[in-house]
Order: sequence, then C-alpha cells, then structure tokens
Amino acid sequence: MAVVTRSGTHREAEDSSRPPLGPLEYQAERWRRIKVHQRSEEYLAELVRFLKGDFESFSPRRLRKISKVADLFALDSRGILYRLARSTRDRPRDFADEPRLVVPKALQADILHYAHEDYQGGHQGKTRTHERLRSEFYWPGMYADVDRFVEECVDCASGKGRPPNPGPSPGNITPRRPFEAVSMDFATHMPKSARGNTFLLLFQDIFSGYVMCKPMSSTTAQDVAEAYEERVFRSFGASSLIRHDQDPRFMSEVFTRFRELLGSRQRATLAYRPQANGQQERSVQTVIRSVRAYIAEADQSDWDDHAERLMFALNTSFDATRLKTPFYLVHGWDAQGTVSAMLGPRPSSVQEKTAYEWRRKFQRDYSYALACA
Repeated sequence: MAVVTRSGTHREAEDSSRPPLGPLEYQAERWRRIKVHQRSEEYLAELVRFLKGDFESFSPRRLRKISKVADLFALDSRGILYRLARSTRDRPRDFADEPRLVVPKALQADILHYAHEDYQGGHQGKTRTHERLRSEFYWPGMYADVDRFVEECVDCASGKGRPPNPGPSPGNITPRRPFEAVSMDFATHMPKSARGNTFLLLFQDIFSGYVMCKPMSSTTAQDVAEAYEERVFRSFGASSLIRHDQDPRFMSEVFTRFRELLGSRQRATLAYRPQANGQQERSVQTVIRSVRAYIAEADQSDWDDHAERLMFALNTSFDATRLKTPFYLVHGWDAQGTVSAMLGPRPSSVQEKTAYEWRRKFQRDYSYALACA
C-alpha cells in the first residue's frame, strides 16, 4: 500500500471546504483529546487497563499494587477515567454522587488557570482554589500543585496580601434562612473609573455569605435605596434586618426612599442595626484584593468592571465555616463553570433525582448549614 503525503495547500483547501464543527462535535473532540492524554500517561493507562480487565499486561507485583487503588476509579461509557468521590462525616456533601474527571498532566496547567487566574477563579487563595478544583477534577498531588501555582502567581504577589483579622463582631446575628439578614458596607476612596464610579457598595447575606456589589458615583440615600432594590430585593425579596455602620438617620432616609421606589405608604418592615461588621469588612477587602489582580489600566479606571465580574468567583468559592459555597446555600445547586459547560454533563453514579428527592436532599444540606451557623 502506497502512502501519499498531501501538501499543506491541498490540506488547507480541503479543510476550508468542510462545514464548521457544531457544539456537539467540539465537545466530542474535547473528550477525544482527554482520552488520548489519559492513555499517554503511564499510571493512568495502567488504571484503564486494569478496569478493562486486561490483567495479563501486568507483572504480579504491579497487579497487586494497582488493585489496591483501582476501586477508587471508574470508566464511563466512552472510556474516560474518573475518580470516585468519598464523602466523610465532616464533609457530608462531598460530591459523593459526582465522579471527578482525572486530569492528565498535559491539561493540568489549563485547569489551574481556570480555577485561579480566570474570572471564575478570582485569584482566591490556596484553599478556595483547591476546593474549586476538587469538586470536579482529580489528579495525584493536586493540592501541592495548587499550593505551588498560587505561591508563584505574580498578580497575587503584587496586588494582594493577607487580610487583617479584625476579630469577631459583637452581638452576632443568627439568621435562620438566606437573606433574612443582610449586611452592608462601602469601599470608599476608589480611583475614578471610566464610568465615573468612585465607591463600591457591597451587600452580603449573613446566612450564606453570598455577596453582591454595586459600583457607584455617589452615596446618597436615594442611590443606596436604588442599589438595594436592584441587587437584593429584585432577586431575593426584602430582608428583615440590615446590618451596617452608617448613621441611623441616613439609613432611615434610605428606607424611606426604598418605600417610595416600591410605591408603598406603609411603615417600613425592614429593621436596621448599626454595628461594626467584621465579616463584611473582610469581604470588602477580599473584593478589593481580587480586583487589584485584574486591573489592566495604569490609572485603575477599569476597577468597577472587574468588581462586578468577580462576584461569581466569590459566591462559588468554598466556605470553610459553612462547608458549602454561598451560591449553593442560596440556590440549592452548584453553579457550573465554563469548563464544565464545555465538557458537558458528568456521568452520575446515582439515578436522576425527582423534584421531591432533590428537595429533600437540599433540606438536609440546609439543616446542616443552619447547625453550623
């Protein structure tokens, strides 16, 4: 059989005549590349052969060694290798029903970039970056690689520092559900942005830690009322209590303006509680440190655009106290990042849940978070 090598010109002409790949074709091609890279890595290739029952390719000693860890892995119908998750008593919702994709070495740098440097990662610290990865991906030595990656991140080293620990806030509030109580704080003296903003107003749900922000050019009572109505009320309804460190007279005017926005003549049902807020102060500092890592303009005129984009990263980051992400505690499901969306749904080790079963599962997780509050 003769082998004919075509010239580059002919190949380019042939490629240009082909119809562009659709979303499903692109997705299939991504999985094909993942499979090829998994097979090209010796240890992963051994696991695949073992799971397929190809025991004759192993020496007796190597076979015994692989057999000790093989039950932690599984192949899906396409032959893609996954790590089976294991929940623990301390981590009851540790993705026990979601296998994690085993990432070969050739693709690990891209995944680390997604989990830390991308807007969806938000230049968070080592623990949050690792938790973002471990919910969907696995490779041996992943935490050590995350540790090294974050330590070597130039943007983190130049724009961030460890936040001060202001200590616990006095008279802590214990809400019983999301957005029953909301804290509010300003980041002031920001550089004037291209959109004319010099303030950053943050709202944080005290129950879940969910954060929302609103870049602003002024901080009048009308502006604050409009920001609360837009960011909090439209999506989650009215809070029973707002914690803040503003002048009570100013907040009273804010609530008056808020009632006017709603066309209500009744007395405000919102309570406000002037109080120093350590948790919110830490959230403000976290947002500012993250924004600094992304600022592209020398005059920092784009800070407000970055601040709004980074809310997704903060709200989908693991909370070490609540053992959940703020997004999950508010919505009852985990937000999907772009990498997961491109790869498509993962194989599940459990049957699809009915609406009733899903609701019961969320109620159990909600009760656990309440106990930790």
